[in-house]
Amino acid sequence: MRFKLSEGKVTLEYSSPTTGTKSLDVREEYLYLGGAVEPNMEVEPSEWFPGAPYQKTALTDNMNPSYLCEGSITWTIIKPSGQRDRISLSVYRDLSGHDPCLGDHRNLFLQYEIGGNTDHMHRIPNRHIPLSDPLTIGAGVNGKIVIERVLAPPKTKKNASGPQKR
Repeated sequence: MRFKLSEGKVTLEYSSPTTGTKSLDVREEYLYLGGAVEPNMEVEPSEWFPGAPYQKTALTDNMNPSYLCEGSITWTIIKPSGQRDRISLSVYRDLSGHDPCLGDHRNLFLQYEIGGNTDHMHRIPNRHIPLSDPLTIGAGVNGKIVIERVLAPPKTKKNASGPQKR
């Protein structure tokens, strides 16, 4: 299902009991990352959740080795020339223990491929989600969710006690 970028607000959404519901405007992020909006651009949502965390993603391979990707929701931005750029909201399990206050948690990253350049960034408010929280991520158009995925907390003894106190 494709949508015209000019016909409304295109978003990446996430929600957990800790963060509440948050929304990222895809057009604003695309412009911030160096993309150029043209007339008649289309966008198409997709998701990738393979069922088990994995080490590298298609959009960046320079993540900390202790981060395991659980999956992502992606908007592909299609220019009239046929060129495709991508912006993804990716979910990583951070089991590094680098911050005792956070403990094991999920990290949200904005990963992108724009004009052949790929990378990731931390421009996401409240991007650290306790591993004990369920997490919902999705793609929206004009306030309506068109793809949604709920990630339950992993079932582990370590996770059973809930998030650590700050």
